[in-house]
Amino acid sequence: MIQQHGDSAGSTLWLVTARGVFVAVLLLGIAVWNQSAPLAAMAALILALATVTRVWSRLALHSVRCTLEFPDDHAFPDDEVDLILRVQGRGPVPIPWLEVDFTVPRGLYATPEPGLGVLSGDGRALHLLVTLMPLRTVERKIRVRCRQRGVFDVGSVSLLVADPLRLYPRRREQPTNARLLVYPRVVPLEQIGLRAGLAMGDIRAPAIVLPDPVRPIGVRDYRPGDSPRQIHWKATARRGAVQVKVLERTVRRDLALYLDVGGFDHSWLVYREALFERAVTAAASLAHATIERGASVSLAYGGNDPVAIPGNSGLDQLRAILEALAVVTPSEGRPIDSMVSATLWRHPAGTTIVVLTPAPEELLLAELEPVRRRGDPVAIVYCGLRQAEPPEGIAWFDLGRERDVITALAAERRA
Repeated sequence: MIQQHGDSAGSTLWLVTARGVFVAVLLLGIAVWNQSAPLAAMAALILALATVTRVWSRLALHSVRCTLEFPDDHAFPDDEVDLILRVQGRGPVPIPWLEVDFTVPRGLYATPEPGLGVLSGDGRALHLLVTLMPLRTVERKIRVRCRQRGVFDVGSVSLLVADPLRLYPRRREQPTNARLLVYPRVVPLEQIGLRAGLAMGDIRAPAIVLPDPVRPIGVRDYRPGDSPRQIHWKATARRGAVQVKVLERTVRRDLALYLDVGGFDHSWLVYREALFERAVTAAASLAHATIERGASVSLAYGGNDPVAIPGNSGLDQLRAILEALAVVTPSEGRPIDSMVSATLWRHPAGTTIVVLTPAPEELLLAELEPVRRRGDPVAIVYCGLRQAEPPEGIAWFDLGRERDVITALAAERRA
């Protein structure tokens, strides 16, 4: 039972309850039998009070409607968004006593405007006390600061209405559909020591130069081994010899991200959450930096709810990746090496493969080996606590607690 103002919410004066009505009827019968006018008047007064208060409260309870909504349905950590509370009186009965209570989910911090009370020290339980006239609407704005990524729902609000004397208060729960999606934090790559080098910055990998089929720049004579698809039929007919297209050669900037969610599912809760959040931030920041440069990026992770987002570019792709990273949690399930083997074939040659993992297992390294031998850039962003030996031929960055990436890069530059 929710406690309000020291009293049990929904408690009533016993005179207007069913027991009080029974006592009043009994007194009225005794008064009529004994022909006692004062006793009859007192019994009639109790009956009238119980009838009016009960009918008033029930009508008021069914005539009030409450809504909660986030005008902006997405945000980033440390952003402040509005949560709008609207209470409407849709019936002819005025509501002299209306209490609205709801709880803001953990991960959000509410700073309401004057008129809304805070019942808990962490700004989560909020309370509104108003008088609502018929066919009127009361609106309050709550400023909410986002503390962490995730999906946050305000499932319901609690409404308490009463008669003018608050003798017969009634309470009901009303569901709401207020939902806020908080994306993971996106920071400059310098802050996490991953300044563009994954074919975009500091990871030393040769650029893969490939012919671009959508950019022909001329024609030449056919040579053995040329693809029939590149034959330029109009030029062949005009010159009387087989001609093939000469394509402009471009550098691939595609990025494939793999997040090892299963490796974080261990008993060290504090370290696990801190390291996992750093890994998610790193993945989101890499995706943002890649798409900002006009390149393609994909994302895959396993666990209990595997996700594989094919490579693409543009804001819609970035939004899809951020939405997936906003809800991901550490969990055992499908291993990351299985996700790598199932999706590597989708990536064009030259794609940079980046795996964020706290435990680079042998199976994972075996799946990456053919890609490395082919000449594609491969990098591991290590997110574990223990010191680990970097695999040979694979770029290595440390996001761990003891050896920060920025410090590691600074040491490498000095060397």
